[in-house]
Amino acid sequence: MNTHNTLILAALAATLTTATADEEPVALERDEGASTAWRVSVGVRTAPSIKTKASLDIPAAIGRAGRLSSFGKSSSSSTTSTTAGSGTSSGSGRTKEEALAAAAQQSDGSYEFDNGFIKPDSAGYAGETWNWHFNSADAYSDGTISGTTAFGTGDGSSSTTTKRETRTSFSETTAPDFLDSSDETATGFELELARELWSNDAFAVDLTIGWTYYDDVDVFQMAGRAYTGRASSRTSSEKSTTTSGSSGMITTTFEVGGAFDLDYSTNPDGSIGGASFDGIPTQEGWGTPLLVYNPDTVSTTVTETGSGEGGTTTSRSAGKSKSRTRTVDVRSEGELSLQEIRLGLSPYWKVTEWLDVRANLGALFSYAEIETRTRIYADGAETWRSSHTDDDWKVQVYAGLALAVKPKDWLEVSAGVDTRFPNRSVAFNDGIVSGSVELPKWDAFVAIGVRF
Repeated sequence: MNTHNTLILAALAATLTTATADEEPVALERDEGASTAWRVSVGVRTAPSIKTKASLDIPAAIGRAGRLSSFGKSSSSSTTSTTAGSGTSSGSGRTKEEALAAAAQQSDGSYEFDNGFIKPDSAGYAGETWNWHFNSADAYSDGTISGTTAFGTGDGSSSTTTKRETRTSFSETTAPDFLDSSDETATGFELELARELWSNDAFAVDLTIGWTYYDDVDVFQMAGRAYTGRASSRTSSEKSTTTSGSSGMITTTFEVGGAFDLDYSTNPDGSIGGASFDGIPTQEGWGTPLLVYNPDTVSTTVTETGSGEGGTTTSRSAGKSKSRTRTVDVRSEGELSLQEIRLGLSPYWKVTEWLDVRANLGALFSYAEIETRTRIYADGAETWRSSHTDDDWKVQVYAGLALAVKPKDWLEVSAGVDTRFPNRSVAFNDGIVSGSVELPKWDAFVAIGVRF
């Protein structure tokens, strides 16, 4: 600094000293008009220990999907038919010996039966012929062709009774009700507005109103197989035939092997065989199937269906068992949406210029919404779904403590803990899933605020 500037500053200082020598000193005071009476805070609040208990009603879920369809209850029935005599039996009055002779191979190599014939053709190969025919495709079964020759000496009258019985059995496995419980934490955004009601050098009281919006919380999830059902049904029949005299049936069997083509051999009228001596169809639409059999394996059986003045024969048969299964699976989950409004007082102690200890006391209004989503699957395919919402308002009292650090008169950073009482819970029920969610018992927060 040069000498000229130094002289100027010295003169200015002397002038100010002279002007103020007779005046009283002025004390620095806080401008009360500039008081920071309002505060706006934003922060994060965490509410732990949201406890949920949920139960899934298995019978109700099965009712939505339906149990295994019934095959019908066990039952029985019978029918009776009578055929009047015609002077001869179904065997045209042949005795058993006559029927055996008629069913045997004839001198020209042919076979004659009541239901068809097999005769040699012009090729002259034993066991091979185009000249054959049977009245119905029923003559063929499992690689064999059967010729039948009846005999009987009565008047031909008969009485037949058929009894049919259906038996159905069921087996079912039902799971116990599904249960789930959880202990979750909700975290959300908070906005608070405060107004100073009273203040002195050491203490102050604020009126506060706040709003908290929490993220959605998954409170339960249940899934599994609720039901397995199996049903089986079988129909059996018993046929009893009473004849007026001795009667029976001669059955002659020819093994034709796996090369036999039943479809090709069947004619439009349901008969089989072309009945062609020279390989040319005898009727329009008939084929010319070649019948190949082993003459050395031809067998004959005799079935007696009556004896003496009358006789009864009984045959039994059972149909194939029919079965069916059914499964029911269930999946359900729940989600909690929570919002809160706080209205209260916040008295605090001004420990230092930069630190306040604050008490919080007031009423808490909680709005809880629980959404349940349930799906039911029958045999793997979705058959029913539900999205249901239960909501409710709950009122509690809160009380807590917080610390506020003020790096500036207008700026503060606070953190604290509040407790809630009494305990409150919200119930939910969608007809399948029911339970309750217990609201938090306490929470903690961190916020940053501005006073103005």
